[in-house]
Amino acid sequence: MSEVFLHIEDLRKEFGSTPVVNGLNLEIRKGEFVSLLGASGCGKTTTLQMIAGFEKPTSGRIRLNGTDITDMPPSKREIGIVFQNYALFPHMTVEENIVFGLVLRKVDKQARQKRLNELLELVHLVGLQARYPRELSGGQQQRVAIARALAIEPNVLLLDEPFSNLDARLRADMQNEVKRLQIETGITTILVTHDQAEAMALSDRLAIMHKGVALQVDTPQSTYDNPASKYVGNFLGNINILDTTLQAANDAHIGFSAGGALRHVPNHLKLAPEECCISIRPERVKISPQHSECEVQVPAKVVAKNYNGSSWDIDTETELGGISINVPHHGRLTPDRGQNIVIGWNVNDMRVVNVD
Repeated sequence: MSEVFLHIEDLRKEFGSTPVVNGLNLEIRKGEFVSLLGASGCGKTTTLQMIAGFEKPTSGRIRLNGTDITDMPPSKREIGIVFQNYALFPHMTVEENIVFGLVLRKVDKQARQKRLNELLELVHLVGLQARYPRELSGGQQQRVAIARALAIEPNVLLLDEPFSNLDARLRADMQNEVKRLQIETGITTILVTHDQAEAMALSDRLAIMHKGVALQVDTPQSTYDNPASKYVGNFLGNINILDTTLQAANDAHIGFSAGGALRHVPNHLKLAPEECCISIRPERVKISPQHSECEVQVPAKVVAKNYNGSSWDIDTETELGGISINVPHHGRLTPDRGQNIVIGWNVNDMRVVNVD
């Protein structure tokens, strides 16, 4: 594992008396792709602006490759940024946009041309250097913005919701393109997004942000499979929270009753019963399981079902409250609204999470 390249330490930003970033701590390794993921107002864009130098922290420090850059002007940080609206200069050609930062740095013409050729090849825009932004598609404009950010060979690339203005098909194509570029260049990249699927597809690690702090920082799979809190679990997909009284079985387990039996769930977070709840992902729940398939089985009544192409979303009512199920679509029949069924799952598929 490589050493920490970007270190954000107890970072705070207040606008008036309102804290927007509230003691954020984050360590990012060189070459890593990290997404700041959260709802609007969680502080992710303000964090990005402080890393770039556009906003001054109220307190806390930002260190890049061992150097404290907290009070350093943006032009000295060697950080590239791609904005949501790309911010291309409309009166400049593709070439002029891409080499803009190099001109400001007084890089000689021959070196600028060499770098331009490398970037046009990298972002697949060879032959379009004489066009103006208005003559390009949305995806092409985005690639110009990325090439311009990469032109100065920055230490870090910041991406501020760069896909939000694209349609679904182009968004998916450009996500693949950005990941390819990041892998090829090896540049440390931070993406700000509220799109869970986008963050999970692109990132080495996610920082789930809420009220100005990172609630959980981990790989996409680990964050999804083992959410630390109810908020994280619901933000990254959907989880069912079982409506049941909990009791401490021992230091390592939480006990609850289901289907007429006492069950024990591993309590890896070491939470007290009043601090936690028990969750299970909808795709872990089976319909009409054999007795040998699932340790927990409860009667249920189907109250709603929706077809989304690749799967069915089925809502049920049970003794443990409402439980949603996601069933892959294989052409087989699924239970209808109002039908009484049995659903089940295994103890190891459940997670103890913080109630917050």
